[in-house]
Amino acid sequence: PPHIGEEVKFKQIVDLSKKHKADYRIYTTQSEDEKKNPLSYEDKVKFLRKMFPKYARNIILDKGVKTIIQMAGQVHKDGYTRLVLGVGPDQYKTFKDLLLKYNKEDGPYYFPDGVKVIDTGKGKRIWSATQSRQAAQDNDLKTFAKGLPKGFKEIEKLFNAVRSGMGLKESTCFRKHIDINPNKLRDQYFKKEIFNEGDDIISIKDNLAYRILERFSNYVSVKSSKDNTIKKFFIDDITPIN
Repeated sequence: PPHIGEEVKFKQIVDLSKKHKADYRIYTTQSEDEKKNPLSYEDKVKFLRKMFPKYARNIILDKGVKTIIQMAGQVHKDGYTRLVLGVGPDQYKTFKDLLLKYNKEDGPYYFPDGVKVIDTGKGKRIWSATQSRQAAQDNDLKTFAKGLPKGFKEIEKLFNAVRSGMGLKESTCFRKHIDINPNKLRDQYFKKEIFNEGDDIISIKDNLAYRILERFSNYVSVKSSKDNTIKKFFIDDITPIN
């Protein structure tokens, strides 16, 4: 499951993209199994976007991209001429060999300005997915929460999603109790401190930008900045564009 350590990797990629005035994308594996990948692909993306809202627009949901080769092919198809891939140390050599091997004009992709793979695991290791899975297995919410960003509001939902994916029962009685900070979003909304008419927002569900047209009790009506489509979103499913 996603955890605080992800941001160390994300920051390396974002800093590099800023340095070279380049775009960046964050992809996650679609693998799903009880041992190492207890979350569904959709849940991984959903929780990542809520956990790291400042990267939400760049966390990609694309069921057609299941392998590293398909990812490179999609990036090439979108018109990019150079690819820099950041991966963890356990995948570094394998992905580097693969990407360099197929980077040719008659291959599934071709980046004339080059392909480079960097190891994002050289920073300080502050948490691991193994620790999160173990805490979920032990029904230890307190330890599980230590691996999550302070502003993340769906600790119990993620905890139980991980347990469910591991074949365990969802829990409401935890071995170690934790006092989770109350969700201040609703109070901010009622006080009109956030999500006002005319504000630009991003939907966590589809990663698209919208402008708020009207406010309601716990949801807003919005207009797409792309095609002027009108939609409605609960306030838990949107994030400010800034």
